[in-house]
Amino acid sequence: WRPAAVRASGHPERHHLWWGANGQKHDFARFPPEGVSPSMCNRLRNNREACVKTRLAVNLRKYAATLGREKAGNLPWAPTTFVLHAGRHTQELDAFRKHVSENFSSSRGPWIVKPGASNRGRGIALFRTAAAVEKHLAKQKPDEPFVAQTYLASPLLVNRRKFDVRVFVLVAPDGGAWIYLDGYVRTCTTLYTLEDLNDVSAHLTNDAVQKRLDGYGKHEDCNKLSFAEFQCALDADADAEEESRAEKTKERRR
Repeated sequence: WRPAAVRASGHPERHHLWWGANGQKHDFARFPPEGVSPSMCNRLRNNREACVKTRLAVNLRKYAATLGREKAGNLPWAPTTFVLHAGRHTQELDAFRKHVSENFSSSRGPWIVKPGASNRGRGIALFRTAAAVEKHLAKQKPDEPFVAQTYLASPLLVNRRKFDVRVFVLVAPDGGAWIYLDGYVRTCTTLYTLEDLNDVSAHLTNDAVQKRLDGYGKHEDCNKLSFAEFQCALDADADAEEESRAEKTKERRR
């Protein structure tokens, strides 16, 4: 596959499927605003609303509002999130400070801070306190947007390591969606711990981060698991935990 040919005028040739390279822009004006088009492309109109972290945070709040919730942090599957700008006092910063003052545990953290429009784990940092978050932002490029989220301190682990799940979804021109069932799992190289928040090998599953580590591929080929392998690993973890509980019960009875 390669990007569709482009004429000297800059208009794409007629096509049935346009497959753009990463970062390549597509002229969505060629598609009708509604209904089915004879052409397809591997881009969603206005995809920045979901792919840019700051926009995703805002849109999650809008979605939460439709459910009668005050903020996205009240969604059971979304951590409390704030959109903060380096070197600028905003209403969002006031909301962040208010949340911290009303939730003592949140002031202690951990917090995870991510650049608003970056990827591959670049610029992500973890902090134990809200004060450390503000100190970090004060050192960044003025007015640069960031998202600050409460860190999921007790995540589900596989073999005592963090992981994330990657799945592929095809969205058709008529809005229909199909999920490709054979996704995969990305794992961290190092055992999960909160002792060292600067240890990216334990906290960030991004390939761009993990593949540069000495232990990359030590546990799984390229730090990847198929869903079948993932299920086996979870089953093994559950069996080990059950055996551990049984041993502790025996010790207490002695």
